[in-house]
Amino acid sequence: MRLRRYRPEDAPALHEAAVESQADVFPFLPWCHPGYTLEEARAYVDGRGPAFAEETAFAFAIEDAQGRYLGCVELNQIDHGYRRANLGYWVRSSATGRGVAVEAVRQVARFAFRDTLLQRLEIVCAASNARSRRVAEKAGALFEGLARDRLRLHDRQHDAAVFSLVRPRLFVLCGLAFSGKSTLARELAARRGAAVVSLDAINEERGAGYGGDGLPAEAWARTLEIGLARAAERMEEGADVVVDDTGCFRWLRDRWRELAAGPGHAPVLVFLDTPPEEIRARRERSASTGDRRGLREDVFAAHVAAFERPGADEDPVTLGDAASVARWLDDVTPRPFRPGP
Repeated sequence: MRLRRYRPEDAPALHEAAVESQADVFPFLPWCHPGYTLEEARAYVDGRGPAFAEETAFAFAIEDAQGRYLGCVELNQIDHGYRRANLGYWVRSSATGRGVAVEAVRQVARFAFRDTLLQRLEIVCAASNARSRRVAEKAGALFEGLARDRLRLHDRQHDAAVFSLVRPRLFVLCGLAFSGKSTLARELAARRGAAVVSLDAINEERGAGYGGDGLPAEAWARTLEIGLARAAERMEEGADVVVDDTGCFRWLRDRWRELAAGPGHAPVLVFLDTPPEEIRARRERSASTGDRRGLREDVFAAHVAAFERPGADEDPVTLGDAASVARWLDDVTPRPFRPGP
């Protein structure tokens, strides 16, 4: 299936799909009423182009590989000030149960975060609309709770289930060796369902050697290009990505920020400003236990001397100890609503 802009000739197909689907759609979307006319379909389709141009609504027709009209997904109720929008969808009855709506939601979210400034998309459906709720959940939206009397359908107020999708993040970790980046990367990825791109792991995969022993600039350059490509692939899928690296140079961090701009991810620079004495203690523990390969003294000294601390203009999240790391992780961990007993 694919999404595309509406065309004037779509009105008959929209009308046909709506008439076919009234029994399923009308209870939750009153516009799809018995007696829905071709003129109503034309009026809707004719209004999509101007709304798109004025950025008051972004509507897309959903069609299959043969060009058959399957339904609609739309961003509307757009609030440019707060950079949020409502995300709505429906699929004709003969095409349900195939994952069409889930994929349409994912694709329109990618459009929103890549091609607009929107930061938050809200899916608001009747609490009793089990199908729509399953679509939101499968598309990766976070259930935020039940809003009492949020919707008015058929002259009655109805409670609504509220879900959200927010702009994905590219977390770029930065800090000296043994500052705790890899540990943080694993925990952050687990909490957010993110992909981890580790430059040390890429070095190992391609047999380039261990960075702690000192690698030539050409080896790191090749590893960086592979890392950028892997991150870009996951970002195009709409996933959060965590970059596990020292991020020791400003130009390197800028490369990751430039990459984030393409698919519309929000870059987050996380600087682990671990005290030198703690880094020293970790290196000594590692040397005594052998649980991790260390760095040669000359390599570590050169690494410290060359490291460029993030400037204020980079807007880093600076974490200096275990407590600040724990607090920040709690802040960025999505929490689905859990009703009380």
